[in-house]
Amino acid sequence: MSISDQDPEPAAPKKRGPHGSTTELVTRELRQLIQSGHYSPGEHLLQSDIAEQMEISRIPVREALMILTTDGVVSHKPNQGYFVPKITAMEMHQIYVMRYLLESELLNNVRWPSEDELAEIHAIQSRLVTAIENMEFDAIMLENRAFHFAIFSLCDFGLIQREIKRLWDRSDGYRRSLLNTSPILNQVIEEHGNIIEALESKDEAALIEQMATHHKSGRSQLEKLIEKSR
Repeated sequence: MSISDQDPEPAAPKKRGPHGSTTELVTRELRQLIQSGHYSPGEHLLQSDIAEQMEISRIPVREALMILTTDGVVSHKPNQGYFVPKITAMEMHQIYVMRYLLESELLNNVRWPSEDELAEIHAIQSRLVTAIENMEFDAIMLENRAFHFAIFSLCDFGLIQREIKRLWDRSDGYRRSLLNTSPILNQVIEEHGNIIEALESKDEAALIEQMATHHKSGRSQLEKLIEKSR
């Protein structure tokens, strides 16, 4: 292992370092690669390898990894380097408990979508169905996330939305593995459809109930997946 891969415990970095947009681009690219499952939980993220693959110097890679560590997407071990964090079943349970509490607060304060906003939610769902039919897993992850955050955006609680995003980022690598199974994907389509019906009918109780059902099924499946992988 090279010395540069054995950095000391990182301090909280500024979002825009000396390399500015390069660091931001690397941060975004690494975040997407981790969320898509390109890097697996527990995998060692070697700065030298990443820099070579991206054809850049190690400095913006190191800055990006520090940012992702602050966001909880990457973990750092002194004298070892950076890793995609593994999540235990108990940690996943806690992530979903926090998500449930925060997402419930948003749902209790959403406004009903306009016709254009509802049309966009329908469009996202349509793209998700197409992605599932074609088993395009990157697109499935993208559209599933877009569906949920389109609903979250109907509430103006920006701070809560950002914290929910951080929690989603922590578990996306595992969610990708879960969405590789057809029965789960069919269930996602059905549950999303029920959520859309609640939005269309402006039924607050039904919206909260359907989102809770969707949340519970996702949590249960992910916890089982983690237990099997132990």
